[in-house]
Amino acid sequence: MSGKTITSIIRTIIGPSIAIGEKPFFKEELSLGLNLSIHTYNPKKDELIVRRAKNLIVTTGIESIRDLIGGTGFRPSHIGLGTGTTAVVAGDTSIETEQFRDEITRRDDLTAGNEFQLFLGLNDGNTFTYTEAGLLQTGFGNGSSGDPATLIARSVFTGVTKNNSVELTLTWTWTLVAS
Repeated sequence: MSGKTITSIIRTIIGPSIAIGEKPFFKEELSLGLNLSIHTYNPKKDELIVRRAKNLIVTTGIESIRDLIGGTGFRPSHIGLGTGTTAVVAGDTSIETEQFRDEITRRDDLTAGNEFQLFLGLNDGNTFTYTEAGLLQTGFGNGSSGDPATLIARSVFTGVTKNNSVELTLTWTWTLVAS
């Protein structure tokens, strides 16, 4: 970088009218909401139960979203389920007790966000009472349970028993809001 200082490079990027350390005269913020809904359906009883679960975008998830916006990241690719019950904290990097993981089965682009959905049929992921779920990004890995993955969000909820008489659908919805 012959003859250029960091200050001159930054001024080139942000413009000469803004001094280093000075705040721009405009401020645009973008917030991201991430909500989880859990649907259990028993076709024999024609019974549908819908739950909404609190969740948290964890620190690694914020970094993953930053990388995605910057063009170097990957979209969420899998949803994992587990039996852990420890409350979610920002520093979580994995599902506590992961029992099942599969590729997202449906993605929808919404007007101001995305939906990521995992569907478990009657023969998928049986014999567990799930109490946690995680939205994951596995990059180039095969994504199977136990493989390294980036945890984007995690939720702990009241147990959902999965057996061969129940279908389970988890839907994570991203909502972007400019303010």
